Amino acid sequence: MNIWIVQGSSGQYDDYWAWAHKAFYSYEAAQAWIDRQSEVDYKALEELEILASEYRALLSTEGIETEEQWEAFYLEEEKMVQKATEEIQAKYPNADLTQSYDFNGYRVIEQPIELEE
Repeated sequence: MNIWIVQGSSGQYDDYWAWAHKAFYSYEAAQAWIDRQSEVDYKALEELEILASEYRALLSTEGIETEEQWEAFYLEEEKMVQKATEEIQAKYPNADLTQSYDFNGYRVIEQPIELEE
């Protein structure tokens, strides 16, 4: 028997990685799932990356010495990224901003499996 694995991938060259995302009992079901996924909005993701970087640049690590200070810094950094995400989401309401900018997409891979009798 075979199953069909929907595999996602990101990156390229030495930073390329792939993962099994979902499994289906037919190629048609796997491809239908892929077809229902939203197209990656690379423009929105690029703008998010730039804006989040600009906001993070406003923060300073100068004078941070204790673990508590670092924790406060990371919380503030997280708030900045959230602010950038909200702004870009408002500009691109249909964009999936949870996707990585270097996401390559999905593909279907046939995988034979042996069933126990």
